[in-house]
Amino acid sequence: MLLTRALTSVGLAALAAVGFALPAAAAPTANQGVFTADGVKIRTCAATTCTGKGSGYKGQSVTVYCYKYGTAPGPGFNEVWFSVRDNATGVSGFAHSGGPDQRYFTGTAGVPQC
Repeated sequence: MLLTRALTSVGLAALAAVGFALPAAAAPTANQGVFTADGVKIRTCAATTCTGKGSGYKGQSVTVYCYKYGTAPGPGFNEVWFSVRDNATGVSGFAHSGGPDQRYFTGTAGVPQC
């Protein structure tokens, strides 16, 4: 197996040397959405104990990259946080998915786990 890896590496280097371009890795997908609530905290990590970097407000555009499990912000809340970018301010970080009766932003469908 080690020999196969070495031969593959040598083969790829030889192809690159003669100008053969390999396709670039696919970029991670990101979804576009909007904040549906005011004052949605964007934090440095997926917990309310993490430093706040900014807030999203209803109607602002948001890019949603991936989700991860963190700390539930209170009773009745889930543990799902999303890696987001507030397109109005440029602030990036983690925002909680929402309360028991309201999602804080759209664009979460189909994003991968971080």
